[in-house]
Amino acid sequence: MTHNFDVLGFGKSFQEKSYLDDLLSVPDLAAGMLQDLLTGQDTGGEIPGGNEKLAVLKWLATPATHLSKIHVRIAPKDDGTYEGHILTLERKW
Repeated sequence: MTHNFDVLGFGKSFQEKSYLDDLLSVPDLAAGMLQDLLTGQDTGGEIPGGNEKLAVLKWLATPATHLSKIHVRIAPKDDGTYEGHILTLERKW
C-alpha cells in the first residue's frame, strides 16, 4: 500500500436474530477457504478438508455476472507495518 489506514475494522452480526444471519456464513466460508489456501501456499502443506472446501474454492475462482468478488490479503511485514495483496484465483479444472 502507498498509504496508511486510520481504522481497520470488521462487521458484526445483526443485533436481533434474523433470517439474514445465514448470509453472514458466506463470507466466513470464503475467508476460511482463502485462509487454508494461503496457509498451504506459505507452508507447502496440504489443504485440509474435502469436497466441501473444493466447492467453495470453485465458487471463489469462478467469475460471476452479477456479483463482484475481490480477494485481498493483508499481511504483516517485518517492520511492523502491513501490506495488502490482491489475490487472483485461476481455474484449473
